[in-house]
Amino acid sequence: TGRSIASEGAGGDVALAGACDRVRGGSARSPAAAGGGVLGTITRKPASGMGAGSHATNSVAEPERFERIDPETGEIRAFEVAEKGNVVEVRSFANTRQARYSLHRAFKQIEPKHRTAQCMWCMVDPKKTVQVMLDVEQQRARYNNLRVCGSVWACPFCSAKISERRAGELSDAMVVAKELGLKVALLTCTVPHVLQDALKPLLKKLLKAWRGFMDNRAGKLIKADLGVEGTIRNIEATNGENGWHPHFHCLVFYKNDADLVAIEARWSALWQHECVKVGLRRPSDAHGLTLQNGDYAAKYVSKWGLEHEMTKSMHKVARKGGRTPFDILRDYEQGLDKEENAMLFREFVAAFHNVRQLVWSKGLKEMLAVEDVTDEQLALQEDERPTRMVCELNKEQWRVVRQHYRAALLSLAEKNPAAIPAFLEDLQI
Repeated sequence: TGRSIASEGAGGDVALAGACDRVRGGSARSPAAAGGGVLGTITRKPASGMGAGSHATNSVAEPERFERIDPETGEIRAFEVAEKGNVVEVRSFANTRQARYSLHRAFKQIEPKHRTAQCMWCMVDPKKTVQVMLDVEQQRARYNNLRVCGSVWACPFCSAKISERRAGELSDAMVVAKELGLKVALLTCTVPHVLQDALKPLLKKLLKAWRGFMDNRAGKLIKADLGVEGTIRNIEATNGENGWHPHFHCLVFYKNDADLVAIEARWSALWQHECVKVGLRRPSDAHGLTLQNGDYAAKYVSKWGLEHEMTKSMHKVARKGGRTPFDILRDYEQGLDKEENAMLFREFVAAFHNVRQLVWSKGLKEMLAVEDVTDEQLALQEDERPTRMVCELNKEQWRVVRQHYRAALLSLAEKNPAAIPAFLEDLQI
């Protein structure tokens, strides 16, 4: 039987299933017919590596997994029973990709004139076709001849790609630093904030405080005592009940056997001084600044790219410490407080325009053998694995496909490329 491929937003799933079924010689079935109707029909599956009659070879039992058919979209969704019997959805690559396209549609509604609105939407050369290319080794499809914005802050596509590759740079830097005999600590700096604080002026003051914190005479003396060879600073922002919360995480590469507790106390006092100096509220003694050893730094690096916002479940969950910008966009896309969330996301995009996500101190990339590549260059990079073209779309076909079916067509190219002509016929193009 044909599996329907969920489109961005609502609609089109039965038509896609019909395209697959006609190729197989069957007939299109509704999601209900395919899965018994309600999200209650369950296909039990053995854990990975545990086929019928086999036995576990280790002491840790893998979680039980099962599938359900969503009656509204026809999408086959995978779940697993985690600790304490909690049921969680297992995110597949196709699910995550579809989520990115859905979020991009939401972005276009909020910021239709922004450069990111054109990303993976407008053709680079309108005189040429849009090609669907398939990675022969990994069986992953992608588009050619579409614009790329390179925004690590605003774009659901580029932010994921850039963050993953920046995470690789950080991991490589940690390895080389260890080989050079350097130690790494994790420095975190925050400031008190209230609901009335606008993000842009708050961020401007925070960046000014950081410059003084690192570059004034007292800051340079602390770095000399620690033997700092360089730093990598990351800036993040969340939004919660007390408004916007921008904050810094900084990897500090140093060589001296210094007392980190004493260094933390000196840095904390300096951070408080610089924040008050630029007009920010005084950071607290307990939480304004923390300096943690290499174990915490390594843990932070290991999670930085892997825990990217776009890999989180698309379902509404409680978020300790506030929502990320993509959480805000996701809530807008799901119809939650749309006016408020649109305003918050616009504020974030405007405030972080031209702000670098990762800032390496001068000379550190060369020391740690990391290539200096811009965000836009990373966004444009494609893997060098062999590819083949599955199909081409002319300008008129692309104008129809891009409205709701960008993710669906890529999934079809991966799973059943022979059904693409029928799929395009169903769209009347």
